[in-house]
Amino acid sequence: ACSGPANSVAPSDQARVCRAAIGSVMGRDPAIIRASVDSDGLVRVEYIRPDDRKLFAYKCRLEGTRVVWGNADGRWRNDSQDSVITFALLGSAVSIIEKWPDGSSTENTFDIPP
Repeated sequence: ACSGPANSVAPSDQARVCRAAIGSVMGRDPAIIRASVDSDGLVRVEYIRPDDRKLFAYKCRLEGTRVVWGNADGRWRNDSQDSVITFALLGSAVSIIEKWPDGSSTENTFDIPP
């Protein structure tokens, strides 16, 4: 388990942010994504791809306004060559900004009611 400062974002909002982040990164609608928060604060995220019914599973955690994620059984995407993902919560909207080392970025906002 990872230790670090306790996150001030409520577990239900952590799940919303992780759903939005994985949806943004993978080009999926967060409506098909399920998320649950473990007792240690790690968010488990999964979805079934509609076209072939394949299950995809990820892990996710928040560090301040940064979202760090990885495949459920893989490395955390927090190396210098990985994108940096940040979030903002605005009512039912969750905004995700992904910035790459080359300076390019994408921004997506999803309506994910609490």
